[in-house]
Formats: sequence, C-alpha cells, structure tokens
Amino acid sequence: MDEPVLSPRIVRRGMNLSILSAVLLSLFTAVSTSAIFTGLLRSIHLTNPQIGIVMSLPLLFPPMQIIGAYLQRRSFHRKRFWLFCSVTTYTLYLALTALVTVWFRLPAAAAFALFVSLYALIQTFTQLPASINLSWLGELVPRRESASFWSRRTGFAGITTMIGGVALGKLVDLLGREESTTYIVVLLIGILFGCLSTFVFAGAADPDPAPRPGTSFLTLVSETWHNREYRLLTGFFSYQSLFAWLSTGFIFVYLQAEDGMNFSMMTIQIMLAVSALVAFLSGYFFRVVGSKYGRKPVLVLCSVLKGVEFILWGILLPLNGILDEIGIWIVDRTAALWGGGPAGLPPGVFGALPVFLLGGFVNMGIASSQSSLLTSLGNKRIQSMAIGLFFSVVGLCGVLTGSVSGYLYNFLARQSLVTDSPLNPFNVLALCSAVGYFSSILLLRKFHEDGAAPTGDMVRTLLSQNPVRAVYQANLLSQPMSEGHRVEMLNRTAGNLVAGEVLQSLWNPSSRVRDGALLTLSRNSEKAADPALLSEVIRLLDIPELGMQAMAARTLGRLGIREAVPALVARLNSEDLTLVQAAVFALGLIGSPEAVPALRTLLADPRRRELRPAAAEALSKTGDWRDAPLLLPAFEQESFRICRLQCLIALTRSLLPDTRSAHPSFEAEEKLPGSELERRLKQLCSSPLWPAGADWKPSFHRLMEACDRDAFLETAAALLAAELRLFLIVPEESRTPDEELIGERFSPGGRMRDALLNGNSYLAVSLTVQLKLWAQLKYNAQEGEPRLLLLSILIAQHSLLEETRREGGIPGRLCGRPAPGS
Repeated sequence: MDEPVLSPRIVRRGMNLSILSAVLLSLFTAVSTSAIFTGLLRSIHLTNPQIGIVMSLPLLFPPMQIIGAYLQRRSFHRKRFWLFCSVTTYTLYLALTALVTVWFRLPAAAAFALFVSLYALIQTFTQLPASINLSWLGELVPRRESASFWSRRTGFAGITTMIGGVALGKLVDLLGREESTTYIVVLLIGILFGCLSTFVFAGAADPDPAPRPGTSFLTLVSETWHNREYRLLTGFFSYQSLFAWLSTGFIFVYLQAEDGMNFSMMTIQIMLAVSALVAFLSGYFFRVVGSKYGRKPVLVLCSVLKGVEFILWGILLPLNGILDEIGIWIVDRTAALWGGGPAGLPPGVFGALPVFLLGGFVNMGIASSQSSLLTSLGNKRIQSMAIGLFFSVVGLCGVLTGSVSGYLYNFLARQSLVTDSPLNPFNVLALCSAVGYFSSILLLRKFHEDGAAPTGDMVRTLLSQNPVRAVYQANLLSQPMSEGHRVEMLNRTAGNLVAGEVLQSLWNPSSRVRDGALLTLSRNSEKAADPALLSEVIRLLDIPELGMQAMAARTLGRLGIREAVPALVARLNSEDLTLVQAAVFALGLIGSPEAVPALRTLLADPRRRELRPAAAEALSKTGDWRDAPLLLPAFEQESFRICRLQCLIALTRSLLPDTRSAHPSFEAEEKLPGSELERRLKQLCSSPLWPAGADWKPSFHRLMEACDRDAFLETAAALLAAELRLFLIVPEESRTPDEELIGERFSPGGRMRDALLNGNSYLAVSLTVQLKLWAQLKYNAQEGEPRLLLLSILIAQHSLLEETRREGGIPGRLCGRPAPGS
C-alpha cells in the first residue's frame, strides 16, 4: 500500500499541534516524574527499596508497547485507540490521587500493594499507545525535517518544564514538602494539563489510522529485528539503560535527603529550570548540527558528555567548594546592593549547577537523536512495532538494574569503604553509570547512518569555529526572510572586517588586495562611502586590464550609487557576458527609472536570451506593471528551473505597488509549503469586493481543501472564473465549467478573445497575465512549480482587487485605470 500523502499545510499544523501538546504534557510530566514524584513517595514514608521498585516500575512495562502496536494494527483505529488509552491513564491517576488521600488510614503493606497495582495499570495504559504515538508522528513528519522537529519539540517542552517546574516547586515548598496533601494538589494540576495535552493532539491529522490485519505477531517481530541498524541502535541504548538506572532513580532522593545535599524542592526546581533552559537553547544547536553532520556523531558526543555528567554526580558532595564560594559571594554581594541579607543557600548548590547545565545539554542531544533515528529507520509499515520492541528491550535492561538499585544502595551504605570516605552510596553508583556510558561508544562503531560525518570531523569543525554564532546564523538562514535581510545575513556570516586605507587599496598592484577592497565596500554597503572613493570604483569600469570590471559593477549596485547608472547602462552593449550580467544586477539594485529603456531593449533582444532572467529581475525592480507583458514571455520561454522561478518572481513583482513584497512571499512558500498560499487565500476570499450571497464567490475552506489535495489547477480555475464574473468579463449567471470558461478567453495568435483584456489598463494587463499563468499551470508546469504558479496568480489577483477597492470599486463594467501619463 502506498504511503498516504498529506498537504504541507496539514502536516505543518499537525507538527505544531504535537509541539503544543508536548508543552502541555511537560507540566504533567513534571508532576508525575522526577523530583516532585520522588517527594510524593517520601511523603508517604516509603523505604529506599520501595522507592527503587516504584521508580523502576515504568521500565518493566515497555513490552506493552509491542502489544499495543499489534492490537492497534490488527483491530483498532489508531487515533481512537490512543485517545482511549490516554483518557484511561488520567482516570487511573485520579484513582492514585484518591489513594494518597486515604494513605495513612490503610495498613502500610496493603496501601503499598494498592499503590504498586494502580501504578502498574497506569504504566500499562501509558505504554500501550506510546509506540503508536511515535509511529503516528514518524509518518506525519517528513524525514528531511525529522532532526529539526524533534529538537524543537523537545526544546519547547523543556522550556515549559522549566517554567512549570519552578512554579510547582515553589507551591510544594509553600504547602510543605513533607505533607502528602501537598502532592494531591499538585497531582490534580498535572492531570488537568495532561488532559489538555490529549485534547490538543487529538486535532492532528493521522496519515494512516486504519488497522491492517493479516500479518502474524511473530512475523512482525522477526521483520523488525531483521534490520541490522535497528539491532545496533537497540543494543546501544539498552546497554546505556543498564548502567544509567544504577543511579538515576536516586538522583532526586540524594538531592532532597538530609544525609545527601538537603536541597529544598524550590532549589531543585530552580536547578531543573536552568537545565531546561539549557536544553531549550541546545535544541537549536542539535537542530543544526544534527541536520548537517547526522544523528550518529551527536549520539557519540553526547554519550561521552553523559559519562562526564555521571562523574560529576559521583563527586557531588554537600560541601562548599570553590564554585560555591564564588557563587555565594556573588549572590550575597548582589543582595547587599539591593539592601538584602545573605541568601543562606545550602552547601553544594553551585557545585551542583554545572551538573544540571551539562545534563540539560546532553539529554536534549540524546533524546532528539533517539526520537529522530527511531522514526526514520526502517519501513514505516511496521514502525509502531519497531518502536515498541525498542523501548521494551531498553526498558527491561533498565529494570534489571533499577529494581535492585535500592538494595545495592543499602548494601553500599553498610560497607566501611564507603562509610569511611566522603562519598555517599549514590556517588558510587553514579561513577559506575559513568563507566557504562563511556564504554557504550564501542557499540555504536558499526552503526551506519547515511550521510553522517565522522564524529571527530564534527568536533574539530565546531572547535575551529564559533559554534554559537554559527548555529545562530544557520537558524536564521533556515527561516523565511526578505531578500535584503537574507543578503545582509549572508554578509555577516562571511565575518570580514572593514579594511583601512580602502582608497589606496583599490589601486594596489596586488589583485588580491584590490579584490579585498571591493569586498569591504560591498559588505559595508549600509554605511555611506566617501564620494571620492565611489568615483574611483566607477573608474574601474573603464579599465579591463585590472580584471575588476564585473566586480566593480556589482559593488556599485550593492552601494546603490545612482551616479553610476549611465556607466552601467553603457556596459549593457559589451561582448563580455559576465560584465553585462554584473551591470544588469547592479541596475536592478540601484532601481533608477533611467535604466528602464535599456533594460526593456535588452529583454526584448532575441539574441541575448541568456540575459533574460537577470534583465527581468532588474526591470521588475525599476519599472512598473506596464512591463509585465514583456516579462511574461521571458518566463514562458525559460526552461532552467532556477532562472524560470526568477522570471516568475520578477513577473509577479512587476504587478505589485510594493515590489519588495514579492520575494518574501515566494521565500515563505518555499520554506514552509502551504503557508503563503493559505495566507493569500484568506486575504483574497475576505475582500469586500465580492458580492454577498453570490454562489460563485470564492470559498476559502473549499479552495484550501483543494490545495491540500494538490489540486492547484482546480483552485486557480475557480478563482479566475470568479474574478472574470466580478469584473463583468463574463455574465455573472454563467454556468459554464470554470476551466472551459477560462479557455474561451484565449484566441489564436496570442491575443485574448475579450476586447477589454487586450487593452493597456492595469486591469487588462493583470487579468491577461493571470490567465496566461493559468495556461502555464495547465500545460507547461515543471515539477514543483504548480503551487508557485498558483501563488503568483493569488498575489496578482489580490493586488488587482486592492487597487480596484482603493479607486472606489467596480462601477458597472470597469475599464481599468489608464497607465500613468497616457
């Protein structure tokens, strides 16, 4: 069966809903895991072995993911199955909250048995749809955006955890962290946000929700395990889980315990908030680095750093070390400046801070890489089964050590080697975890990821550059932006500084120095240059011996020197193609009407077809809508995709009063497919010019549904037919099918059948261009071009309606406005 295809708009909406759902769920997760949940266990007086059992219990149930994946695949609608399990989970959490309410009225053994039973049921219904949910996202998110999406999703969830964690930690401290009633209130808050998360994600599209019965359970498992890369990845994370859960279950116990760090809940939540902030920011880092170098080198790097983190846990003691002395001095001095007293922070706070900072960084890298690899490996047909099997194996390995970690903790506490040293049993277990993470790298050596760079290359590149600046710039360049902003960003990325003595450098005997001088001028075009310096650059146009003519022309364009227009126009007749292209480029940037006649002549010259894309762009920036009939053939006759798109943008630009708005629209549609079509359709369909109640009035929802089906020709035909009726080109009561109605406007010889459309008014020019773009969409569109042709029609149509509205509407049959000066 072919994979179902959703429109980019629906995919993007689903991805955004998933991120919002993860943000809401993070508040529930902050309550049901980590420090707050550990505080709940301590408030009902569980012993260390009991805490170890409860904390490792979630690791026992990932096999339920396999069962859930198989049951859903065989019998259930995917979204409904996920929704049922989610609602059941939160209902069971309510039952768990009720149990805590009556905890001390029950026998201790019976209460603990009930707690474990309810918690086991919770884990069952949590795990049943877990792999299904990831498989759903794996089918929804395009693979090329996988690393970026999971970094963003994890990062935004982390920043919410930071904000919510601090607030909930403060609430716990205010209500009393030793009181079980405190955690009843906090659990209810978390359950509320969990339900909201479920409601939000239920609105995301499911590409393939129907069950697929037929394949046996063992066949699916066998097919899943047959993938070599999948086995290596599962072994790698299973080995890490085996060592991680020696100490992970006791991190927050150690931080809160009186014989440990003895931190308040508020202190822990502030630490977690800082860690979450680092995770959020590092999400941008891993989004760029993972996309460029691959997920494998990120995993290797983060595994090494995770080992370092466990070493820091292993040597973390409730003592005031050098970091604490410096940190407390800064805090106390800052408080004194505001009239406050000493902060009274517990020992070891600033010693713990680097551990949380490093943890936030590496956990983001490991989590986003794991999610991205899992949802990208293998056949999507069996992806939910693969994900379920992965977490089952990894979880069971964690159970092997997590379930006995409490006993190991108590055993170490009785050993004189530990009691006679400054180390706590938790410190020893953390050092063992570090050994596991360092040695796990060996298991990833044979894992192959297509396109991944060697880890050493990635590290050397990051160390040789400024990774913070590089990541910041890469994130900016990945976003839609105006043409001017993109050029400015690229110039900043080059990083060259302004050189001195520029004037003398222009005539330096070294061609490299001359080149540097012009680059300096170009990259500082926002600053006013000395007139004498500019005249020297213009002189370079007349000296071919220096080989700087083309570069000088481009520099003059970037600087916007109007005085250079005559000299640049004169170069349009040169036999040097590179120089002519540079002159055309410069004239377009300068935007002087003085260059329009020469650009029109160049564009119309059949012997200079290779210059048409550049000339079309330049003319669209210097001329007006009257040049559209000249720009249209340049687009129609161009075959090279990039140049063809350049001509289409130029044609669209010529019809707009604000020529700067054309490129950002196409840029936004390229970066976020469907976004600009949706925005333009909303603008167009909400125009007050459409007669109320007309059955031919464009319907946004109907047209957007057609775009979601990639029915761009149908959408364009519906809009053009409505526009022809609006301007009374055809009778409003006409019932001719849209495409036939539009086809009737054409006649042999290239002219239009309606006399009005052959006029020289803005209305005639705009409508004719739109109709001919429709013809290109129907008969001559290249791959990937239909949505951009539709976008061009939308932009032109909206501009025409806005111009008509500004002139007072459509009085009878509008003949259009005459050209200026005609």
